[in-house]
Amino acid sequence: VYKHLEEFIKTRYRVSDIALKELTPAFITDFDIFLRTEKQCSHNTVWIYMMPLRRMITIAQNHGWIVRDPFVDYSISAESTDRDYLTKDEIRRLLDLKFRRKSMELARDLYVFCCFTGLSFTDMKNLTKDNLQTSFDGKLWIMTKRQKTGVESNIMLLDIPKQIIE
Repeated sequence: VYKHLEEFIKTRYRVSDIALKELTPAFITDFDIFLRTEKQCSHNTVWIYMMPLRRMITIAQNHGWIVRDPFVDYSISAESTDRDYLTKDEIRRLLDLKFRRKSMELARDLYVFCCFTGLSFTDMKNLTKDNLQTSFDGKLWIMTKRQKTGVESNIMLLDIPKQIIE
């Protein structure tokens, strides 16, 4: 959030920082447009990015640091989304597919591996043997740091991803 806000301020206002009292409704609208166009954020991502900024403004108003609310004419709320997921049958059909080219089998296996582990393609691509650890109970785990967030992630491997690794 703050990286995008900092980039927006630098590109739009050509300064490295801006005082809270200088935030206007136009600033909020322009930041929304910047997120949607320059950063290609979806509606719900824009909403997520605006919430910390809105909270900061509320705190500033409560402390008397600013008088007017730059969000006064701005309204955004999360839109409900349908989460897509593969059914067991769809995964089974994927695994049963026979390909003439090994590269297609590899692509399928990597996709299925990501489905079962929850790893992004980039995180999966960065895995090495060093990321595989056997726990005290004999279960195989992936121990890795996620590239996008830097968060440590420990993922127990189920049978299908284990078979893909082997």
